Formats: sequence, C-alpha cells, structure tokens
Amino acid sequence: MTTIYLIRHAQAQGNLTGTVQGSTDQPLTELGLRQLEHLARRCRTLPLQKLYVSPLRRAYDTALAVNRHLNVPMEVDPALAEMHFGDWEGVTFAEMERRWPEERRVWREEPWRFAAPGGETMEQVYARASAVLRRAAEENRGGCAALVCHGCVMRNLYAFVRGGLEHYGGPEDWMNNVSLSRVEEENGGFVLRSKNEIEWLPEELRSI
Repeated sequence: MTTIYLIRHAQAQGNLTGTVQGSTDQPLTELGLRQLEHLARRCRTLPLQKLYVSPLRRAYDTALAVNRHLNVPMEVDPALAEMHFGDWEGVTFAEMERRWPEERRVWREEPWRFAAPGGETMEQVYARASAVLRRAAEENRGGCAALVCHGCVMRNLYAFVRGGLEHYGGPEDWMNNVSLSRVEEENGGFVLRSKNEIEWLPEELRSI
C-alpha cells in the first residue's frame, strides 16, 4: 500500500481579501506564516519519502515548512499549480456573480463542465493533477509521499479518487489552509481515507 498526503498551502493574500488567486503568485500572510510553524511540527513524524510541489510560492513556502524536519527530495511540478482562472483572477466573488452569472452557476452546479473565462477548463486541471497523483504512487510504491498544492487541484484529486470528474464536490469538499488529506493506493486503486485534517491547528489560526 502507498500513502499520499494532499496538503493545501497556508493562507495567502487572496484568501485574506476574498479574491480569486488562481495562477497569480501571491505571498503568504502573517497568519499563513504562523500556520506554517504548526504544520512543520505536524509533519515532522510523517514517513514521507518525497514532496511534489506546485511552483506557486504560497505552495512552495508551505512545502519548505513540511520538509523542515524531514529533508526529503522536493520536486516542483507545474501540473500542481492552481487552476488558471483567466479573467476571474484578482476579482472578488461578489463581482464574479455580477459579471459572470452563468459561469458562476456552472461552477456551483456543474463544476465538471466549468471553463474559466480566458483560462483553463476543469477537465484540463483534472487531467494534469491526477497524472501527478498516479506518478507519485508509482514512484513511491509501498511508501509515503505528499503533494503540496491548492484547493481546486485537491478537489479534482478527490474527484479522481472517487472515480471521475463528475464526482467533483461542492462546499463539503472545501478545505482549510494547511490541512492534510490522506489517499491510499493499492494495485492501481485509490481511496480517500481522510480529508481536511486540521485538528492539530489552534482554532484562532484556522482559515479557508
């Protein structure tokens, strides 16, 4: 059996301001930096052999904290970058509702059909993210690795583990910053064993 942890990045500026970050490379907030101190302690006993990391700095800085006490190889993979949201990037959710009501409806009700205006389709994100998960399982057979990435990427990975993009979830699948989810793989089959593990982070440091 192979174990793959999915770790979401710490709070970044867009999480704080309520704007879409997507492929925009934004720094961590002061709260995000405090979250990393707890994340480093949480991960110090994980038997990780390798980290696969999004190139966006909010994820890369998070991966450095994960690896602080482990010193395992880190591979930056652009396929783990957050969805390119095109015209939505830097826009508040209220403005999205006003300017793109139909696209927002599809995002909420049929996310597997979603295409970001001027950006990526959900199918493209699903394909690239799931390919990294499969490769991580193959390269760490019988061991343990982690993917350090982003919310939309992780929800696509949940869908993959559940059997396909049509299983992309709603609000129940939103996860906290620096949360851990655990996937197990055996004989080519994947199972989501836990999601949004955050009980180790003090309440006052939690964010979405």
